Amino acid sequence: MISTAIEKALHRQVPTLNQYGFISVTLLSLLLGLPYEWKLRWARYEGIIYVLAMTLILCIYASIGIPS
Repeated sequence: MISTAIEKALHRQVPTLNQYGFISVTLLSLLLGLPYEWKLRWARYEGIIYVLAMTLILCIYASIGIPS
């Protein structure tokens, strides 16, 4: 998903609203589930990495532009 976001940024292809929605819902889901994974060390690291990756993708998409 990160490579798709980078490819879209390089070609200046505006992401669709479906892509924004998917990334936003996935990020929200990961953020809400993070406290439940906090007890397990590796699950905590995995959750943090996923949240950072989704945030990076959302930032890349936002830098490209919002579809009209």
